[in-house]
Amino acid sequence: MPGPIRVLHVDDDPEFVELAAELTERQNESFVIETATSVREAMEKLPGEFDCVVSDYNMAETNGIEFLELFREEYPNLPFILYTGNGSEEVASEAISAGVTEYLQKSGGVKQYGLLAKKIENATTQYRSKRSLEASQKRLSLFIDQSPLGVIEWSMEFTVMHMNEAAEKILGYDEAELVDQSWETLVPESDQMPVEAVVSKLRQAHGGYHSTNKNVRKNGEEILCEWHNRVVTDDGEVVAIFSQFQDVTERHRQRQELELQADLFEKAQAIAQVGAWEWDLRTGDCFGTSQAAEITGLPAEFTIESPEEWLPFFHSEDRSRLKDAFEHAVSAGEEYDVKVRVIRSPDDLRWVRVRGEPQYEDGEPIRIRGTMQDITEENEREFELRETNQLLSTLFKTTPVGVAVLDPSGAITRANKRAEEVLGLTESDLIERTYNAPEWEIHDENGAEIPPEELPFSKVMETCGPVYDYEHGIKWPSGRDRWLSINAAPVTNRDGEIEQVITTVNDTTEAREFKLRVERKNQQLEEFARIVSHDLRNPLTVAQGRLELARDDHDNENLESVSRAHERMRALIEDLLKLAQEGKSVEVVERVDLDQLGRECWETVDSKGATLDADSGLLIKADRSRLRQLIENLFRNAIEHGEVDVTISMGPLETGFYIEDDGPGIADEISEDVFSAGFSTASGGTGYGLSIVKGVVDAHGWEIRLTDGPAGGARFEITGVDCAD
Repeated sequence: MPGPIRVLHVDDDPEFVELAAELTERQNESFVIETATSVREAMEKLPGEFDCVVSDYNMAETNGIEFLELFREEYPNLPFILYTGNGSEEVASEAISAGVTEYLQKSGGVKQYGLLAKKIENATTQYRSKRSLEASQKRLSLFIDQSPLGVIEWSMEFTVMHMNEAAEKILGYDEAELVDQSWETLVPESDQMPVEAVVSKLRQAHGGYHSTNKNVRKNGEEILCEWHNRVVTDDGEVVAIFSQFQDVTERHRQRQELELQADLFEKAQAIAQVGAWEWDLRTGDCFGTSQAAEITGLPAEFTIESPEEWLPFFHSEDRSRLKDAFEHAVSAGEEYDVKVRVIRSPDDLRWVRVRGEPQYEDGEPIRIRGTMQDITEENEREFELRETNQLLSTLFKTTPVGVAVLDPSGAITRANKRAEEVLGLTESDLIERTYNAPEWEIHDENGAEIPPEELPFSKVMETCGPVYDYEHGIKWPSGRDRWLSINAAPVTNRDGEIEQVITTVNDTTEAREFKLRVERKNQQLEEFARIVSHDLRNPLTVAQGRLELARDDHDNENLESVSRAHERMRALIEDLLKLAQEGKSVEVVERVDLDQLGRECWETVDSKGATLDADSGLLIKADRSRLRQLIENLFRNAIEHGEVDVTISMGPLETGFYIEDDGPGIADEISEDVFSAGFSTASGGTGYGLSIVKGVVDAHGWEIRLTDGPAGGARFEITGVDCAD
């Protein structure tokens, strides 16, 4: 790599950044590293010639992501490496979204600086190669005058310099008439703003642009042209600007007409729930529209070769009737109209009205054209209404949730006992009271009054659709302030008009207060994690770096003891961070192959001669990263407390899985203490491993039990687990 590699390293810890610069420069003699201890200082230095920027994430003035976003505004292509002690999937994802070149987490020892040096070398090499490639692309091929498309060469002021014969024919001008004329001569005022935007970018030598816009011919006629514009450069200098174009007026008109017809036809079918089909009696082919395919469960725009292929989609009791009607239409030339059942899937049976009409040519039937309409709702409407009334009556009597029925004006017509309790009024007081009665003083979480049009009833009436999990505050006539969660859904008649609005109401006051307490606890945990991550990790990293330097100069067994103490401190910090996270409940789960994840965890654990037998065959629903913590800590626990050749097994349970070993097991007198934070019987253990395991189990709502394995070792049984489909 020719020439020195100039690097700007930014970190608000002066001692760490000085050490990191010194150790990184040792990895490559071509490195020249400057340091900055704040983003402000870094931005002041950046106008200098740098090949790469390395930045910490968690800095006092601003974090690394905010620095990256500010940096990218000025230097969109310069390599930027986020080198942080506060690593997480969330930080990594945010960094990638902001355009980071590389992401590296700080660790103990001097090996990390070799990895950092390699990432700097790779990023710089790619950056320089890209610049070299851009510089080597000196010219693009010039368009020749014989091109079937119109070609115009522009000056930097975007006046015409040259045009070919095809361009003259499209625009109606001779070349001499347009030379030195601005692009504005060819563009009507209505399209000049978007064209000006393209021209502006081309003037800045930003490459090629495709656009479609109106143009004006010499005779004043407006046409629609498709343009392909290209800036040709040499060593970054603009050599020429070309445009290649063609008249697409007729093509655009035809496409618009086809799209309009197709859209109108599709909308008409969708609104009426009607699909069209056609059977060609000469070829035997059958074609159906997408709506017909939707009704029958066939692929979109289906084509089948014979009536026999179509019949299996209909109910067995209706097939002969449909076939007879079709054959009679062919032989007698009579239309037919039948109601049959379509089997869309084993659980989806639909009633369909099928019509067919013969089409003739020279007195002979050549095709059958028809429609099919889903009439399931019509057949089921009365049954649904009866069911709705029965369900309402049952719901009012049995549900623990408050239920109220409102008419289209918003007045309450019925309410159950629980609704009386939640709303603070008796049923007689509720009847005919409107949903926005002023006595309730409905408000949001800031105490501001919620206007009637924003309340669930209004939203249901506006959209004719349900409203879920709407929450607001309400002050009872007695003055007591409560929080309610509301679900509302419309009941419509055959014409789609709303007849009633069914609402359920729950008092969520206590749950809301509990949530606030949990959020405050999580904030405290996050602050604790930040302090541990930033304020302890950095000094520890510096201490480890200095220790490595001292060991290079002195061979002293006391230094080895210091090194072990450092590793002990780092292990404690990592486990404390994990323990802090365990207070958070799991909100998002995914399908996890338990055995595959177990094998991935095994690769990250120092097995020390142990073996793994992962054969549960389970797919479970879990937070993958939290489950990984659980498995890794159980593996480490078995290895640390077991024999050299211990075997660890993973297997299925009726409602979960187990992880066991054939080691010495856990004594009964300490079995109740193993999940306590800080408890350990292993030399050098942090005592947090099984506490972290218990936290992951609790966060998922699972249960964990310690027992003896078949071989006498420890067996951990995790139950209450949801298996994935």
